[in-house]
Amino acid sequence: MLLDGTNTPIADAIISTTPPTSQVVADGQGRFTFNEIEAGTYTVRAEFSGFVSSVETVTVLENRESVVIINMTEKLEDNTPPTSPENIAPANGASDLDISFTLHWTATDVDADALTYDVYTFHSATGPGLLMASGITDTFLVLNNLKYGTTCFWQVVVSDGEADPVYSEVWSFATKPFPDHPFVFAKIANGKYDIFAAQNGNSAIPQYQLTELPGSNFRPASARWATRLRSSTTISSTPKST
Repeated sequence: MLLDGTNTPIADAIISTTPPTSQVVADGQGRFTFNEIEAGTYTVRAEFSGFVSSVETVTVLENRESVVIINMTEKLEDNTPPTSPENIAPANGASDLDISFTLHWTATDVDADALTYDVYTFHSATGPGLLMASGITDTFLVLNNLKYGTTCFWQVVVSDGEADPVYSEVWSFATKPFPDHPFVFAKIANGKYDIFAAQNGNSAIPQYQLTELPGSNFRPASARWATRLRSSTTISSTPKST
């Protein structure tokens, strides 16, 4: 924890994370430590009376120590923070969504300050978040190639550059179930065989990759798919009916 411009340590600042883990206090040298934190991407927030709360993003790796430096500035008492971001679309709890769609939100600032946004997604309501966008000025974000049949959570953080960052509620959405792809086949992708599924034999129709493990993958886990593959006499780069 350092004072911006002079690098003077700030003692007793309160440090927290999003997604939440624990709360710690900076020591006399402005240093702080989170012990036994799960791997993932976190927003680290510092708060101290008379200063603007400051936020930095850090990625924690398995069995590795991660370092983040947070600079704080003195608070301008006449500034009004922006409103908490509100969800426009998709509606909170929306289901049966396509695997690619656009998030929309809104926030306002009475001081007409320029607003920037960080957007996070979470696989669970309490798990480590993934930073999808940082410091953007748009109030929308396109999500692509999500997984079928999955519930996700998302949150927006807005900042006017002066007041404390303001956090939205955590919203959720669910993608539609995996579609019926009766054609299952293996083809070379990135130098190795992987298993794909398609709705019909037209190679122009989007294909869904089922395997991503190292090495070549020839046999699907499903017995029905395995029977279909064994009945084929050749392996083609396009779907093939059996």
